[in-house]
Amino acid sequence: MQKFMAINDDFIKVFTLVFDITPDKINIDLTQNDVMKWDSLSQMHLIVALEEAFNIKLELEEIVTMNSVKAISDVLMKKGVNIIC
Repeated sequence: MQKFMAINDDFIKVFTLVFDITPDKINIDLTQNDVMKWDSLSQMHLIVALEEAFNIKLELEEIVTMNSVKAISDVLMKKGVNIIC
């Protein structure tokens, strides 16, 4: 994957608030295994924050696939939200 892709500022804001990581750590290749605080509880916080930030509703089938920035991007793209600039 290309790490130089720019990621939407709103997504970065949500991600940094939920996982308490710095924006420079967030890239398209980042996975759940790379983020120490990314557990099942913080996953639910992420879902709520994404739904509020982008005014969308995520389904369970989508949520269970969201284990990386790329996977989240793919789900959000289907909702009409492009987080990759």
